[in-house]
Amino acid sequence: PQLRARLREVTALKATLNSEIEHHKKDREAAKNTMSTATALRSKESKMYLQDSQNQRETLDALTQAITALGRGQEGVFLHTDSASVLRKLSISADMTTRNR
Repeated sequence: PQLRARLREVTALKATLNSEIEHHKKDREAAKNTMSTATALRSKESKMYLQDSQNQRETLDALTQAITALGRGQEGVFLHTDSASVLRKLSISADMTTRNR
């Protein structure tokens, strides 16, 4: 009688543990999928950040050169530089009033 009771107890425990293992396998797979999605999103955001950062650096460099040229009274010379071209493109694409352009 005691052996049979113990056998039923162990069999029930085994079934419970097998069920828990299956549940944990599903949770693990879901976590892997979530991590994969998050990694892909982070990679995409990182690329966008690097592009935006580069554009902002170029704009800042162009503005710095423009300010320097204007401070020296070299407006005409500056207008023929690559930096002036960057600023022209920025002023056209930026959301600003005509007066501020």
